[in-house]
Amino acid sequence: MNLTEIKILLDRFYDGKSSLKEERALAEFFSSEDVPSDMTDDKEIFLSLYSSVEKISVPADLKSTLSDLIDECAASGKKKNSGLKMYIRNHIHFIRNYSVAASVIILFCIGLNILNAKSSGPRETFTDPQEAYMEAEKILALVSGNLKKGMAGMELTEMNIQKVKSVLGDNKIIE
Repeated sequence: MNLTEIKILLDRFYDGKSSLKEERALAEFFSSEDVPSDMTDDKEIFLSLYSSVEKISVPADLKSTLSDLIDECAASGKKKNSGLKMYIRNHIHFIRNYSVAASVIILFCIGLNILNAKSSGPRETFTDPQEAYMEAEKILALVSGNLKKGMAGMELTEMNIQKVKSVLGDNKIIE
């Protein structure tokens, strides 16, 4: 087998599309001593995968032993199964009751929410326009005061930045 065929088989192997016959051909190639130096990594990978696979011997009476164990489990399972069925039936009964109760509660809450939404439409907070004007004026004064505090902090920061720039501008760092 030439090197191009080996590379094609190796690509098929890495793609998971190689057959057992092709993998045996690769194993035979990599087991030989005359593997090109550019394929030594592939040789190590391939041989490490296939060297760990050992032939496992299967006992001759395995089939009958497994069959006996299955029959034994099936016979003992019938006795235990009735208690298990009762346990599952009771839990299903409780789950069904709780889910019905939860559904009723959810529907009740949705109904209350719909009734409250219909009865309470948008309301005016102030009936007197003069009172509304005074409240809006207080809120705008509060916002204005907070904005002035923020701007004062910004001015202080701007002055500090100017000082740093002037110090750095006078003392140029030589790199």
